[in-house]
Amino acid sequence: MLKAQELKGNLEYALRAASQQSNRPVLHGVYFDVNKGLLVGCDGYRLHITTIDTLPSDNFILNYADCKKLVNKIKKTGSPISVTWENDKVVFSQRYKSKEETYTFTPVWGNYPDYEVIVPKHEGKEITLSYDTTHMVNTVFGNLCSVTLSGNKAYARQNLPYPVTMDIPEDIQPEITVNPEYLFDAALDGGFLTLYVTEPTAPFLFKSGSFNGIIMPMSVKNQKQ
Repeated sequence: MLKAQELKGNLEYALRAASQQSNRPVLHGVYFDVNKGLLVGCDGYRLHITTIDTLPSDNFILNYADCKKLVNKIKKTGSPISVTWENDKVVFSQRYKSKEETYTFTPVWGNYPDYEVIVPKHEGKEITLSYDTTHMVNTVFGNLCSVTLSGNKAYARQNLPYPVTMDIPEDIQPEITVNPEYLFDAALDGGFLTLYVTEPTAPFLFKSGSFNGIIMPMSVKNQKQ
């Protein structure tokens, strides 16, 4: 059985990193690794991992649109949710106001990538950003696809007609270049996002509350501020 409110919130978080491209069906959704008690979203550039209770069920992938439907249907105040199989379909069941509600979906058939092999073995240098910082950086630089964080500055490295620079409260060492949307999506509302950077060009771990994952840094040819 899965706690309703926990499943709803964790599924929403995994969806933030799921691929938006329907021509990549295995990544265009969330992987329910129920044997390990994990939900995984990945678009090839970032990875979000959240925890759920383990279930005696086969692992499966749920399509992006179906995940959205399930999030909207789950009643936070309802009973815990059971997961069963029926004619190759996955069935989520929940009792709400003395009524049994069922949500049936056809899973995506395919092999999900072995996401554990890309998880860095060492945590590296710790960098902690507040939710407010990730929000500000994404607001200013979100349409530029990449931002460099160095010292107490955030700035764009692309060839622009005018410089784009802003102060941030944290002292960022070592310097990293990353998609600002990825930072914002990884951070929990009102909380903190901790990055573990081994080197600027290597994938780095992050943690936000009980959630964690990986973000790929950006490679920018123009290195001048």
